[in-house]
Amino acid sequence: MAEHSNHIEAPDPYSASGPNGEHFRSQSHQTEADDHGVGISPTIIEPQPHRLQASASDDRLWATIAHLSVFLAPILGPLALFLIFKDTHPRVDKASRAALNFEISLILWGIAFALLAIVLIGIPLLIALGVISIVLPIVAAFRTNRGEDYTYPLSLKVF
Repeated sequence: MAEHSNHIEAPDPYSASGPNGEHFRSQSHQTEADDHGVGISPTIIEPQPHRLQASASDDRLWATIAHLSVFLAPILGPLALFLIFKDTHPRVDKASRAALNFEISLILWGIAFALLAIVLIGIPLLIALGVISIVLPIVAAFRTNRGEDYTYPLSLKVF
């Protein structure tokens, strides 16, 4: 008995002809050999810049992380997220700028309050600044996760 097989041969991906045997020709880049039917010129594909497309929930997540990153790396966390996402994700850009400005403001306020500690009025202000530096990034993260843009109070606009 003869066996019948339903085997279909796949086209060779390295050949210069299509599935029906016709030759592919680039219309935009023909060579002199193409005009005589001798050679085939390659199609030149220009590289396109890769744009990250993220959903709204991804934007919210990274913006929330920007506010919470101050607990792991006070200046470097928001700065790194700002540098990574500044051109591709406007919400993350805004959140990381806000967190970075807040951290820089905390340092400046801390220096001012430390100088005022000499006259004893700076001591309660330094304690309040410590509490604010913990509470406000958490509030900012919750509001950002709900889709709101958060602006820190008493924050200087450095970036």
